[in-house]
Amino acid sequence: MRRLVIFDLDEVLVKKGSYNALGNRLAFAVNTVFDGNATANMFPHSGMTDTSIMVEMARRIGVSKASALKRMRTLYKIEIQYSRKHIGEHDATLYRGVKPLLRKLRKEGYIVCLATGNLEPVARLKLRKLGINRYFAFGGFGTAMKRAGLIREAIRQAEKRYGRFNRDNIFYFGDSPLDVRGGREARVNMIAVATGHYTTKDLAKERPDYLLKDLADTRKVMKILEG
Repeated sequence: MRRLVIFDLDEVLVKKGSYNALGNRLAFAVNTVFDGNATANMFPHSGMTDTSIMVEMARRIGVSKASALKRMRTLYKIEIQYSRKHIGEHDATLYRGVKPLLRKLRKEGYIVCLATGNLEPVARLKLRKLGINRYFAFGGFGTAMKRAGLIREAIRQAEKRYGRFNRDNIFYFGDSPLDVRGGREARVNMIAVATGHYTTKDLAKERPDYLLKDLADTRKVMKILEG
């Protein structure tokens, strides 16, 4: 029985270090294009996509959504250039248990992909730096406005390669309330992981299908996936 496992990237697989060298990439792009004073922490954005974050940053410095979307291709280009320039300084690490879990999933024949708010070139920079890019051939990335759109795109890409999946056999790992809501909207099994900014208590309020403290216990994760 074919199963699809979809992971968010930041704060699920990847732990940001004390110096998040890529954390300013979106504000830098917005300020470069619109000559503004946006900052990386001007509003909570965990679970948002790069596109939706830049649209909201632009709005807060007086730029309409329509104007921001019209310049989005330029914003992407600047964001990617910034990320390539600074990836060497990025001190993120993998959470405990991530590599053993990815190896186990590959060995057992699971289909694995991403649904991350990062643009694909930015996500690939992070994955390559941490040595796990080979596990993720495709996915849904940050050109979508909503989390559910990322998940649906990941599923579409998987079905293009492997044929139809029963929704009962699709699992999404995320770390924020927006991730949980996106998984519910996309009608997949939602596994909330409390490795990001939100506690297990915070995430439980969103009623995910499963709730984990972290991914350290591979056997426990596999029991969920095996049903």
